[in-house]
Amino acid sequence: MLETLINPVIESFHAHSLVFFICAITSVVLVGISKSGFGAGLGVLSLPIMASQLTLNEALAILLPLLIAIDLVGIRRFLKNANWRILKLILPTGFIGLLLGMIFLPSSHPKL
Repeated sequence: MLETLINPVIESFHAHSLVFFICAITSVVLVGISKSGFGAGLGVLSLPIMASQLTLNEALAILLPLLIAIDLVGIRRFLKNANWRILKLILPTGFIGLLLGMIFLPSSHPKL
C-alpha cells in the first residue's frame, strides 16, 4: 500500500530536473509570502518562474490549487468584515476576467 503512494513521487523526482524543483519551491514560497501580505506583489513572479520550466498549463495546474486553498482559508475572515458595496462593483469585472481566461487559455501556445 505504501509503495503505491511513494512510487509516483519517486518517478516525479526522476522526471524533473533540480532546476525545476528549485523554481517550484521558490514559486510556492513567493505565493505564500505574497498572500500573507508581506510580499506586496511578489506573487506575480510565481507563474513566470514556474512557466520557465514547464508549459503554461502545467504551471497553472500546480499553482492554482495552492491559490484556491489559500483563498478558502482567508474567505472566512473576509466575510465577517466585507464591504458589500465595493464587492458589488468588483465581482462583475472579476467574472468577465474569469470568462476571458476560460476563452483564451486553450488557445495559448504551450511554451509562451
